[in-house]
Amino acid sequence: MTNPEVQWTKDDEATLRRLWSTTPIPELSAKLRRSQYAVFFRAKQIGVFGYGQSHHWTEVADDFLRENIATMPRWKIAKELNRTPAAVIRRAREIGLVAVKKRGSEKTNWRRVIESLKSRGLANCIDIASDAGMLVGAVKQQLYRLEKRGRVRRVGTETRPGGTGGTCVMWEAT
Repeated sequence: MTNPEVQWTKDDEATLRRLWSTTPIPELSAKLRRSQYAVFFRAKQIGVFGYGQSHHWTEVADDFLRENIATMPRWKIAKELNRTPAAVIRRAREIGLVAVKKRGSEKTNWRRVIESLKSRGLANCIDIASDAGMLVGAVKQQLYRLEKRGRVRRVGTETRPGGTGGTCVMWEAT
């Protein structure tokens, strides 16, 4: 059972500090009568996250990754989870959020981007990355290069998926 309206006391924080490195988050959650998210983020706030359990990926961290991998830059996710961007992308691949691909040549990458655009007609970077098995940043880089060469063009914007309030550039093959 959780208490969303109850403030964290000094005793709660002391318990969290004492048990953080030796107790799994689900057990801490039950002992403190708070959600796993609350325990995870409080640990981060008081500075104990990053010690002991930091090398283990928790369900809470995996959930955060699943919710944000398509819309948030990996450096920002890494900062939120107190990890490196490389650790974030490695975990995303481990749990099937990002396609594992062999490093292809630039020629192979731009072909995948073009093929995705031709099959979709119009698409944003996230859709193209999903089709091509590439990271969103790599797709953006390819699109800008292809735009300079006249192979693709920007055709407008759409509201970003997930209700983040931003917009995505829409692209089409020429």
